Amino acid sequence: MTFDRDTSPILRFSARGTLQDVYKSAEVVYAHEKHEEIFQGKFDDPNKTGGKVLKINKKVDSQAEAETLAKNELRQKNKKETTISLETVGDFCLLAGNVVELKSFRKFDGRYLIEKARHEIGKGYEVKLDLRRCLDY
Repeated sequence: MTFDRDTSPILRFSARGTLQDVYKSAEVVYAHEKHEEIFQGKFDDPNKTGGKVLKINKKVDSQAEAETLAKNELRQKNKKETTISLETVGDFCLLAGNVVELKSFRKFDGRYLIEKARHEIGKGYEVKLDLRRCLDY
């Protein structure tokens, strides 16, 4: 489903961005005792030009595992960077786990995962959505 700020029936909209616990890249360095090797993995967020580096010290058994861990940990840390609360007229298709697209919201345009959907029937049928930006990497 796509929400266009100009044409969709949006009742309320608020967005929040944070820089706390947001990283540009993640690095894994693990000295494996059994293999007597040092496994290193690094992953950079392709959408960021600057920022902090997340240092990870977790056990890995291969170079590939170190690279996968770096990417997964970076995604986990950065997933709450942009969150949105949106209220609209009710639609049973708006369920947690689904993805919606926002258009004409300027810097908030893009794909968002529905983390929480609260359907309310009162004066009318409305749904309140908690969204977070889908990460493209």
